[in-house]
Amino acid sequence: MARNSSPPFRTWTVHVLCVALLAELSLGLLPTDITNPRSPYQLIGFWGQNRVASLDTSKVEGTLASTCQLTPYATIHVGYLLDHFATKGAPSMDFSSHCSFGGAFAYPGYETKTNGYTLLHCSDIAKDIKACQRVGRRVVLTLSPKTVTLLSESDGNRSAYQIYSMFFDRTVPGDPRPFDDAVFDGLDMQLNITESQDGYRAFVNTLRALFNRQDPPPLSGTAANVSGIPAVFNGTAWIATPSGTNGTNGTAAGNATVGRGGQVVTGNITGWTPQTTPWTNVSNPVDYYRLPTTFTLSATLTGCDLPDPILGPSNNTLLSVVPTKFDYLLVSYRHGANCTWANQDGFWANLQSWSNWVAGVDKLEFAAQLPNMGWGYEAFTESDPNTFINTTFFYSASLIPRLRTVSKFTAVSLYDSSFDQLNLPCTAPSTLVTSRYVDLLYTDLTSFNTTADGTNTPVGKQCVWKDSIVVQGRGNGTGRPAGPVSPVATPAATSGGGLTTGAIAGIAVGGLAGVAVIGGAAFVTYRSVYVSALAFSLPPAWQHRC
Repeated sequence: MARNSSPPFRTWTVHVLCVALLAELSLGLLPTDITNPRSPYQLIGFWGQNRVASLDTSKVEGTLASTCQLTPYATIHVGYLLDHFATKGAPSMDFSSHCSFGGAFAYPGYETKTNGYTLLHCSDIAKDIKACQRVGRRVVLTLSPKTVTLLSESDGNRSAYQIYSMFFDRTVPGDPRPFDDAVFDGLDMQLNITESQDGYRAFVNTLRALFNRQDPPPLSGTAANVSGIPAVFNGTAWIATPSGTNGTNGTAAGNATVGRGGQVVTGNITGWTPQTTPWTNVSNPVDYYRLPTTFTLSATLTGCDLPDPILGPSNNTLLSVVPTKFDYLLVSYRHGANCTWANQDGFWANLQSWSNWVAGVDKLEFAAQLPNMGWGYEAFTESDPNTFINTTFFYSASLIPRLRTVSKFTAVSLYDSSFDQLNLPCTAPSTLVTSRYVDLLYTDLTSFNTTADGTNTPVGKQCVWKDSIVVQGRGNGTGRPAGPVSPVATPAATSGGGLTTGAIAGIAVGGLAGVAVIGGAAFVTYRSVYVSALAFSLPPAWQHRC
C-alpha cells in the first residue's frame, strides 16, 4: 500500500466525513446558510502520565476513553513507550497510574525490570484505544527513550520490526501484544537523549516501509550478533534456533554483508531459519469503530530552536537525512532560546522559520506544542517559565487567526491533557466561565468566520482572564498569580501563506461525536462548544462525494 497521499492529519475517508456532516445538518444542529471552503485546524492532546496530580493532589487524569469523549482533541498522543530494548530485548513502557510495573501490569514472562522498566500488559488502555477510534479519534503511541539502547543500524531495523509487530496491524507469531488486538494510528518520536543516528535512520526507514507495506531499504555493514528477536528480511520472517553459534542468537560469518532489508548476500549465516507464516494480521473485532489502515510517523522536537539539537535539520540528523519519511512535526514552544512566548517577536519569527523549512519537504506539516498550564505553574508541564499563552493574547495578539496564516501550520498541541480540568481561565462572561482553555482554542481554530476572531472578537465574547487559580496541596492553597509576561511588543500580523487544508478530521470528530451515543449528560455539556465551532454547510466541491 502506498503512503497516504492526503495530508497526514486527514486520514478519515470522505464518506465518513460526509455522514457526520449530513447527520448534523439533518438534525438541525448546523445552519445551512454558511459556506466556506476552508477546513478547520486540529488539536492534538497528550495523555498517559497523570501530571495534573503532581500539581493538585485532589485531581487525577481521566481514562483515555473519557479524554476522547469529553474533549475536542482529534488526535491523542499517549505515552510512554520507553527504551527500544529492555527485558528480554523487548521495549519498556510506562503509563503512570494507568498501567505501570508498580501496578503489577508486567507482561507475563517480563516481570524483571531493566533500567527500572519492562514490557507491560495494558488491557484497559487497549479497550480505550478502540473506544477512541470508535468515535473518530486518532490514537498515536509516543516513543521517548530514557536509556541509550539503540547502538547500531541493525538495532534500528530490529526495533522497527518489533514495534510494528507489537503495536500495529501485523504481528510475528508469538510476539507479545501489550495492548492486545488494539492497533495504534501512528508512532510519534519524542527523542530527548542521543542514540545512534545510523540506528534511527534505519528505524525510520524500516518503520515507514512497514507502514506502507513495502520492503525496507538496504542496511549496511554485517549481520553479526543479531539478537534472538524475530526479524523480517525481504518479506520473510527469520527466527533464531538453538543451533545458533551464540546460544539462541543467529550469527553471521565475519565476512557476511547485508543486502536489501537485511538479507545476507555474501558469507554464511548460522542459527536462523525462516518462519512458515511470517506475519499474522491482527483480527478485526466486531466492536471496532474502525481498524486503522494507514499510519502516521511524527516527531516531537525538544524545543523550538531551529535546528533541533537531536532531530535537526543539521549534519547527519533525521530531519536532514530522512525528512520525507515523517508526516508531521510537533515544534515544542515549551522550551527554547528566544523562540517561546516569553519573547513574542522571537516566537513569531521562529514559527515562520519552521514554516519555511517545512515547506521544502514534500507533504510534511507541523504543529505548535504549547504548555497547558500557566499562573506560574508551567514547570509542572515540563515547560520553561512564561511559555504559557494566556487568553488575553487570543485577542490582543490575534493569536489563532495569525497562526492560521502560517503556511504548513496544521494544529495546536497541548501538553498535557490532564490539566484541562484545572485550566479554566475565564472569570467572565458567564457563558465562558466553565469553558476550558482547550475549548477556547478549539473554537478559534475551527472558526469559519475569522473576521470576528482575534482583535475583532466582540468585547462581550472575550474571555476575561483569571488572575489566579486555587490548587490543592501546593503553596498556600489560596491561588497563585500568573507569572510575568515579557513586555516585548507584538508586531503587526502579516500574511504567511494560504491556509492549509490539513486537519479536516476535526469536522468528522465533532460530527461523529454529536450523533454517537457516547457521553450521556456530561458529553452534552461540552457538545455546545463543538456545535458553535462547526457552523457551516458542505462546500460545493464535496457535495458530489456524499
